[in-house]
Amino acid sequence: ITAFRLLLSDGQRITQVLLATQLNHLAIDGLLTTHCLVRVSSLKRSKVQEKEIIIALGLEIVKKQNDKLGDPQNIETHGPTFVQQAKATSAPPRPATINKGSSKSTNKGLQTASDMKGRPTINPIAELSPYQNGWTIKARIASKSDIKVWSNERGSGQLFSFVMIDETQQIKGTAFKDDADNLFAQVQEGRVYYISRGKIVPAKKQYNRIDNQDYEIVFDHRTTVEPCDDESNMPEIDLSYTPLANLQDLSKDTICNVLGVVTAVEECKEIVMKKTQRPLVKRDLTIVDRSGFSCPVTLWGKPAEEFEAQDNPVVSFRGLKVGDFHGRSLSYQNGSSRMLLDPDLVDAHALRGWFDEVGVGQTFQSCQGASASRGTSAGLNREELMKIADVKNTNVGMKETGYFTAKLRVAFTKNVTKEKGSFCYPACRKEDCRKKVDLIEGFWRCVKCEGVWTEPDWRYTTSISAADHHDFAWFSVFNELAEELFEKKAIDLQKVFVRSPVLARCGLADRDCFRRLAPTTMNSSSTIGFLAASSTISNAKPRRT
Repeated sequence: ITAFRLLLSDGQRITQVLLATQLNHLAIDGLLTTHCLVRVSSLKRSKVQEKEIIIALGLEIVKKQNDKLGDPQNIETHGPTFVQQAKATSAPPRPATINKGSSKSTNKGLQTASDMKGRPTINPIAELSPYQNGWTIKARIASKSDIKVWSNERGSGQLFSFVMIDETQQIKGTAFKDDADNLFAQVQEGRVYYISRGKIVPAKKQYNRIDNQDYEIVFDHRTTVEPCDDESNMPEIDLSYTPLANLQDLSKDTICNVLGVVTAVEECKEIVMKKTQRPLVKRDLTIVDRSGFSCPVTLWGKPAEEFEAQDNPVVSFRGLKVGDFHGRSLSYQNGSSRMLLDPDLVDAHALRGWFDEVGVGQTFQSCQGASASRGTSAGLNREELMKIADVKNTNVGMKETGYFTAKLRVAFTKNVTKEKGSFCYPACRKEDCRKKVDLIEGFWRCVKCEGVWTEPDWRYTTSISAADHHDFAWFSVFNELAEELFEKKAIDLQKVFVRSPVLARCGLADRDCFRRLAPTTMNSSSTIGFLAASSTISNAKPRRT
């Protein structure tokens, strides 16, 4: 974590102050300069490694100036310029006070410990930072996961997490191993608690889906959880449902709740996870609602195996993750998602009556996303279009995976000859394998899954050169997109290639394409290439070469 230290002076005394991380942009952007005049609206004293420091939580720049203010002396050696007189009588308990941060946070309703048996001041979640030790929050448990078991090269264990919310923000907390056992029974979804102690760390964005939250909490043996009967000013859990028609307006990986009627249930399938190479069971469902749309929902693991549905039940899903593979899709998150069949809810009863009377005979439209509109560019935002030169100059995706949208024309394809290799490969026909197979003694054999086939499944893997009005780049294209671009199955073009590579090249069409593209480095040269993540073909007539 980048931290900035300031020397603040009022003209008489000078002291060191640590800038809160939410104010780091003032230093990074060069707004904080030497001798500039600032107005500090909030300070906090805290201990770090047994040393007391001051943290500036609220600060604004008044003006810039070149000369320092007065001739200040170090406050640690010369002391303060005034001494607060002690009062003869003890003061009555003051009303609630909390450390105010930036103007974004709202602190109404939070109380100090004068009403809570000596507990320290309640800290708003929005003001938590790694520089704090003795903090206490009052929060509602918005969601709670199941206990998950994990295992890797460093060991094994278990964990569970829950999301806490107060009036200012949400934050995720996780407990591991024995601490997970101790805390799991102490917190219940929907209840309000006083929670103290734990390590505040930077949020791991790959596991933490909370927007605008830079930190999360790791709980340990010191953590205390105490039920709170005072739920005043605590936000309620969002129990609203998103209509399926509105899924196309949500971003990928958004978490949402849906209520629908199950119209199709597929059999369980076993796939192999790419990272762990472990088998995992999945099951796909199709749900519909009164908006006139349908959407697939994927269940994983135990929920997939145990799912049973008869007579088109109404199902309530909470905490599903939005995907964008071939249109909008929803994925059940084991541990955090919740599923309830035929719930006793007013909305569920109304949906049941509508489906029995109207929906059972209705035709539904599939949910589409920005990357799912096949054969049309209607799902794309033209304001997001980028030039290839701009993508290269801004290094999009070079440090981490990034995406951009461009309108390009395919200039030419990879030069394919019998000596240099083909544009496709013989793949295993097993749906969850697709590895390359070898022809051995008249049969195609897969080393990975040990499958044996009389004929392989030919799949595209090739490169194309595409250009806009100013520049061009190479793109890696795989099976689904290649089939759409070349208007042929790989097996059909492979048969032509066996007879004549020249005729096979003539079978590849150049098109005007909108693409969602991810930068990658091509192995064949040092040239920067791109991975075509999705494609929408325009209505332009293809040109043959």
